[in-house]
Amino acid sequence: MRPSNFLTIPLWSFVSLVFFSASLFAEGKLLSKRNEFLVAPEELIKSDSASKVRVIDTRDNDAYQKGHIPGAILADTATWKKLSANPKTLADAKSWEEPLAKLGIQQDMRVIVYGDPMSDVARMWWLLKYLGVKNVAILDGGYKAWTAVGGKTTNDVVEVPAGISSVQLDNQRLIELSELVECCLEQKSATLIDNRSAAEFKGEAGASQRKGRIPGACHVEWLEFLDANGRFLSDEQLKEKLADAQLEPSKQIILHCQTGGRSSVGAFVIEMLGYPNVGNYYNGWSQYSVDSKLPVDK
Repeated sequence: MRPSNFLTIPLWSFVSLVFFSASLFAEGKLLSKRNEFLVAPEELIKSDSASKVRVIDTRDNDAYQKGHIPGAILADTATWKKLSANPKTLADAKSWEEPLAKLGIQQDMRVIVYGDPMSDVARMWWLLKYLGVKNVAILDGGYKAWTAVGGKTTNDVVEVPAGISSVQLDNQRLIELSELVECCLEQKSATLIDNRSAAEFKGEAGASQRKGRIPGACHVEWLEFLDANGRFLSDEQLKEKLADAQLEPSKQIILHCQTGGRSSVGAFVIEMLGYPNVGNYYNGWSQYSVDSKLPVDK
């Protein structure tokens, strides 16, 4: 009987195969999710599955009334910001049932969010994911990019039947203050990224009484992730912007800003690049800075 092909493979080839497979597995953790996270306006125009897509507009009512993407639902962003600004309601699934239902999102429906500024869009993206909506993407470049490529617009106000109201909080996404202190100040086991402006990071500006930064945080302003037209940079360019943070797939990554919007942009980018363990300290500097017992660097 002839020996099998497997048994006749030289030992060095087998070892190489093992290492190659392990390498592929490690790289698999960082496979880009760009096609899942970002929708080009041209792609949305060509879509023939409008009944399976819910488009959410995060702009104000005046902008929406002047023109919006056909079928887009105007989100009540004031209510969403108010609920998320309170740590108690942010973590209370019951508080989110009515606002979520009003968006008309059905189970297994793809959700696409657009608006201006990107911090509001990313905030809605992050909150929807946190509330358990699985398939949420951002329209790259927003309404401006949509009209630039000839996308149709309308003034018609869209009304939809109530959607899902069952809220399943994804608590892995939300970093509480106690967890931040443990991971970033005590154990120093997580990478902390501050997405505020350079002036805020240096303690030269800011809305809070105490100014400065959380010790150990590195700085990447959220605007650095976007080009002049408000579209996200390429994966390679995004990685360059994050180079100083020295991100590791095996290490938890925590983002923060003042009140959660700008850090949602950061969380979106890092998740899109494929990092598996990304959390948003959503309450941010507005919460951290008021506790005089917590250390502050300048």
